[in-house]
Amino acid sequence: MRWPIVGLVVALLVGGSCLAAEAQTPSSLTVQVSTEPPGLDLTATPASATAAVVFYNVQECLVKIDRHGKIVPWLAERWRVTDQKNYTFFLKPGVRFHNGRELKAADVKFVIERAMNPETKHPYPQYYASIGDITVKDDYTITFALKSPNPNFLINLARQGSVSTRARRWTPSRARRSGPGPSRWASGCAATVSSW
Repeated sequence: MRWPIVGLVVALLVGGSCLAAEAQTPSSLTVQVSTEPPGLDLTATPASATAAVVFYNVQECLVKIDRHGKIVPWLAERWRVTDQKNYTFFLKPGVRFHNGRELKAADVKFVIERAMNPETKHPYPQYYASIGDITVKDDYTITFALKSPNPNFLINLARQGSVSTRARRWTPSRARRSGPGPSRWASGCAATVSSW
């Protein structure tokens, strides 16, 4: 009588492990949006449809405004203000773009300089008018020297036009694939959220 019980227990364990293997957590979720954004370049478009899909899903900022209205570190692990005109940000190491490349201070500089460039037709160029110089000190440290104090500087860095994207070989069509956020853009009106 003992062997049939042992056989039954072994069969249940083996069968149960097979069921557990089949019931693994899915690695992606496709979300349908009501309208396709006119583009995915957050620097050049103020469209709310773009921000709803891309902002904090595919692309992210140095800082974020949390649910209590407080400015908190996001891609930067911290920052230091020396004289109300010089802001030094220390990036979180290990933040990666969807292609696996690590976010560097040069990428942040590229994004902000691109937003400041009149040719990009940023919808709100006044957000960056107080920036005088941007200095990359090393791969994880970047300093913004303002022309004059700007109490909205950190808020402006949390806005949708200040997102981080890869500096190399940037094009608007590649912007959607190069963010450090938790999601990837599939195509059309679908965003694929995948764990990578």
